[in-house]
Amino acid sequence: MYPESMAVMLQVRNLPDDVHAKLKERARDAGMSLSDYVAQQLAGLVTYRSNAEIFEDARRRAHGSERPTVDEIVRGIHEARAERDAGLFDGDGVYGPDGIFGDTGPDRRR
Repeated sequence: MYPESMAVMLQVRNLPDDVHAKLKERARDAGMSLSDYVAQQLAGLVTYRSNAEIFEDARRRAHGSERPTVDEIVRGIHEARAERDAGLFDGDGVYGPDGIFGDTGPDRRR
């Protein structure tokens, strides 16, 4: 058995040339290898709950009812957005305390 922290290789087949080129460009711009860049992007995809997971949680909280209520869905969406936003406000200068758009975005017009 492998240790839990051991990296796993992932091979992507039939990747269109334009997608590969764009990923290489973004990796280069980020100063990363293509492999490291794609791994970082994939990790970001699973950091937050999917809509299906949010809806499933709401369904389970509905005490066995078949479908979640509108309030449960809205609450789940708000919780997921709060989780997402907590990761955005890390003070890195792009997604800092002034919001995604900095102090000139649509919510900060002067």
